[in-house]
Amino acid sequence: YSPDPEIYSMKLDGSDIRLAASSELIRSVTGAGLIHHPVRSPNNRYIALGQGEAEEFGLHSTIIDLKTNEKIFMSKGGARPEFNWTPDSKNVIFYSDDYMKNFNIETRTLTKRPIIHSTGIHLLEDGKTFLATNKANGYRLHSFDGSLIEKVQIPGIGMSYRNYLSADFKHLVFGYGDQLYIFDIINKKMVFQSQNKHQAHDNCSTLIPDTNKLFYRGAWGEHFTVDIYDPTKIEPIDAPPIIHFCTTQVINYQGK
Repeated sequence: YSPDPEIYSMKLDGSDIRLAASSELIRSVTGAGLIHHPVRSPNNRYIALGQGEAEEFGLHSTIIDLKTNEKIFMSKGGARPEFNWTPDSKNVIFYSDDYMKNFNIETRTLTKRPIIHSTGIHLLEDGKTFLATNKANGYRLHSFDGSLIEKVQIPGIGMSYRNYLSADFKHLVFGYGDQLYIFDIINKKMVFQSQNKHQAHDNCSTLIPDTNKLFYRGAWGEHFTVDIYDPTKIEPIDAPPIIHFCTTQVINYQGK
């Protein structure tokens, strides 16, 4: 994030570190750095960025095209953008100034969408359903047009802004107080609750695809994996300094 923002990709074992976006590319067009977690498109070509105050643009959202090294301006406006890509990687949906917006990559057009209020919103694998978390307890499922489908309560537990879905769209990970929770959204049951300070929730956590492992940063900056069905199986990861600040998502990189 600072002083010179950069984005890297890396294998979970710390190898194959690659510079995905340089500081010059990130700061191009608007001159601003990063203020929210970048989110890569399903086809791995684009990265959606939330960027800081810039003289002409204020708080704003942009896209980096990794194929052409082009910076694309999307929208002015503040808020936690909660970037969501449609499965075809043609649209990115995000919050901005009390609105939900849709930016189409092919046409470079920005349109407003029906607002879905949340502390975190996630477009599910079908590309037609949103999961929107509540600050009080639980989450709601909404259709693509914003209409309510279902409410799911998680009694006695609030929902922080630090929440996300696993790569297989089966588990919701969130923090409440100093605890980390993982909720199975298919079977609607809690499957994990952290037990000690080494498992303090961090918004740099992510579930590793095709495993039962959570990769996260602990209370003092160390990195660990833990089996979500057996919390006693904690393994330290000697991660290099490149991810000292954050890891945002695990992707299907396919060696490209």
